[in-house]
Amino acid sequence: MNKLIISTATAVVAILLLYNGSLHAQTEKGRFVIGAGSTLSFISGNSTWGYKGENNIGKETFSKFNIHPFAGYFVMDNLNVAVALSYTSSKNTVTPTGEDKTENKTSEFYIGPAVTYYIPVTEKLKAYAIVGGGSALANTGAGDDNRYNGFYFYGAPGLSYFIGRNVALEFQLNYEKYHYSNKAESDYKWKSQQFAPVLGFSVFL
Repeated sequence: MNKLIISTATAVVAILLLYNGSLHAQTEKGRFVIGAGSTLSFISGNSTWGYKGENNIGKETFSKFNIHPFAGYFVMDNLNVAVALSYTSSKNTVTPTGEDKTENKTSEFYIGPAVTYYIPVTEKLKAYAIVGGGSALANTGAGDDNRYNGFYFYGAPGLSYFIGRNVALEFQLNYEKYHYSNKAESDYKWKSQQFAPVLGFSVFL
């Protein structure tokens, strides 16, 4: 199974690299872009949580793995509007005030719009800035008391390096902020913010 996955991934990358069509500038109006990125467990950060008006019930440290596919359309030259999805799996170490620390795992899912503006630097290199946000869901276990609804926001500068006419490797440094409310008890809040380097690729169609 692993050999099949690796072979399939290799074939997809080879096809993308060979795709060269007679297209114009990658980021001109009317073009589409699809892609994906991942933090590859590079995220680290901290958060505080507690009831409304109380932010010192406990502290949390975490490490995360994230993958986020997206698809977008250039509404004008160099300006792309996209729909982005994101799935995050994280390991959390929680230390309630005055108590021993515990470890747990969290799954998070996000969906929302993103807007990207590209600035050509050289023939193969483009700088860009991206902002996005939307709905967020999180699950830390079974039952509504372990489920959270909320919203998120992120912004980032980035670089796209074109390894083919229409395929780019990308790097961006995200600033991300999340606000959650517990599904069973809405006054119970969960807030988080972090910096995250993201590696990915885009295909311009």
